[in-house]
Amino acid sequence: MLSELRTFLAVVRYGSFAKAGEHIGLTQGAVSAQIQRLEQHVELRLFDRSARRATLTLEGREVHSRAEHIVNAMQQLGNMSYSDAEQGTVVLGAITSAQQSWLIDALAAFRNEYAGITLRVIPGDSLNIIAQVDTGDMDLAVMVKPPY
Repeated sequence: MLSELRTFLAVVRYGSFAKAGEHIGLTQGAVSAQIQRLEQHVELRLFDRSARRATLTLEGREVHSRAEHIVNAMQQLGNMSYSDAEQGTVVLGAITSAQQSWLIDALAAFRNEYAGITLRVIPGDSLNIIAQVDTGDMDLAVMVKPPY
């Protein structure tokens, strides 16, 4: 079905079965056959074929949104290159003021660099956070430096 979804997205992008076929290397008949298979699979009519352009039906618009997500997700599967050492969960305790400022950007940068690691941020005050780091319940802490 992935091939049909890609063809469906091409038809939406280029506005006709023939133009989509030109861009993806299929004949108009092959594009039409793939769209028919997709329509049979989802049991919906995706295009209004009464005009010269391929116009999405209401159901087709909904399928379009979902198809983009599915195709993107499948493409991302091939991009998973992190090693076993770069997988797992990091528990981070953070005070509220850090969570509302610079920590957001730092977490986004961390996520881009280490896509295989899940970050779990737990809010708290400095004394509770340090206690949880000491017990091993948290891996990292962003807090006010304690007096001791």
